[in-house]
Amino acid sequence: MKHPRQAARNFWHLVNEPRGITLLVFAGYVVLTWGGQSALRNPPNTVENAAGELAMTLLSTMFVSGGVIGALTCLPGWNWLERGGVLLAGFAALIYAVIAISLGVTTNGNRDLQVSLILFAVIMLTGRAFWIWERPYAKRRDKSTATTA
Repeated sequence: MKHPRQAARNFWHLVNEPRGITLLVFAGYVVLTWGGQSALRNPPNTVENAAGELAMTLLSTMFVSGGVIGALTCLPGWNWLERGGVLLAGFAALIYAVIAISLGVTTNGNRDLQVSLILFAVIMLTGRAFWIWERPYAKRRDKSTATTA
């Protein structure tokens, strides 16, 4: 049986570089999954009343699916799979922002903090999308040394 420290060290070396950022992204996906499953079990009344039960269920399912896909794929660096999670979570957050903005306009109360946090999530997910599509941390092939046939 391996020593726990050695097992942790082996796991750490399996995490995609930069490891600290990858672990933070993983934690974000876990939180997103938790929030989505919570909304599936007990949807927020104001949002469900505004969007409808089916829309809220679909929105929550998008959050859960995006979170699970993202969490499972970001650690090993499977960017091509993580893109699906980012798209699901990003579109769900954008839809949620539109609902929150419309509630802010049509009902009493201040939803500015809620909208700002949702839009922050949209912006961060967009940044993650650029990160995994462009792969700035991946070694690029030097075109000056490439041979042409």
